[in-house]
Parts: sequence; C-alpha cells; structure tokens
Amino acid sequence: METELGSGKQKVEWFVMNVYASGMKKAEKLLKSEESLHYYIPKKYAVRKCGGKTKRELVPLISNLLFIRATHKQVHDFQKLYSVIGFVITLIDGKRTPLVVPDSQMENFIKVASHYEADLVYYRPDELNLNKGDYVRIIGGAFNGAKGQLVKIDGKRNKRFVVTIPNILSATVDLKPEFIQKITKEEFYSEQD
Repeated sequence: METELGSGKQKVEWFVMNVYASGMKKAEKLLKSEESLHYYIPKKYAVRKCGGKTKRELVPLISNLLFIRATHKQVHDFQKLYSVIGFVITLIDGKRTPLVVPDSQMENFIKVASHYEADLVYYRPDELNLNKGDYVRIIGGAFNGAKGQLVKIDGKRNKRFVVTIPNILSATVDLKPEFIQKITKEEFYSEQD
C-alpha cells in the first residue's frame, strides 16, 4: 500500500520502534488515540503483586519494543510530537536506516503471538538454530494460515512451530500434527515480502 504525500509516494510499512524510559503505557495510550497509525505490541500474561494482592495481567512481552504500520512520514511526525518512542535503527550499506519488518512476516508473527492463552515460548534470535527443520503452513485451528518452521527445542520432546521476525524475536508453540502441512522452502519464501 502506498499513499500520496507531497511530491512522492511513501510506502506503508511495519516499523520497529523503541519505547523510552518505561513509557509503554503512555505510548500505547497515545497510539490508541491516533487513528492513522496501526500498531502492535506483543504481550504475555504475567503474575504481578499489587497492593499485597497477586493478580494475573497482560503485559508487554518486551518492555521497550512495539511495531507501527504507517508511512515513514506518519511515524516520524508522531515521534516528533511525542518523544516517548524512537525508530530502531540498522545499518544498510553504511547508512543508518529504520528497521522495517515485511508485512508477511509481521502477519505470521501476529497470528501466533496474539494467542496469549496458548503455550507460547519466546526466544531471541541467538537462542534458536532455525537452519534445521521443515517449513510448514498451519491449516485449521487458531493459527490457520501462519507459516514457519518446525524445530526441536532442547529439553522438549515435541516439535514446536516457530514464527520469527529475523534478528528481532521468535515465538514458538506446540501444535497437533493434524494442523501441520509440510511445504517447501520455496513455497515458504514465495509469499514473503
């Protein structure tokens, strides 16, 4: 999707954003009120003690990370107004560039990570060897349509389905064999951005 802005077009993309100084609640509140920006904050359930009581609540998976889908200009304008967030930057050909996640990778990640009640386990990229395993598509069930890999996690008897945003985060979940359709590496990458 592209939008007309000024003299050129800007592509709508998923930008990886840092949240500064424990400002996740403020950032989420501001993003909820901004209709032109679509955002995603990976979350998990955690047990917290508050006022002497223990309760289970939904909290950000990573306290300083969220994703915004919009044009670069829209995100930059929002960032200038509210200094609570900033672009995650990567070097491409020696140039500092905002880190962008392709739509298909983000859609797969959201399909899996949005099921807070599932037995999801998250890993940093250096904690998994994703070069092993079969590429699969999930057919039916809560994760229908998601694509990823099957890997064996040390200490686990079952194979787990892995959805990853390369160099950022991976989510895994146990799946029943009837929900798994083996696909080729070419099929996996043919629909990727």
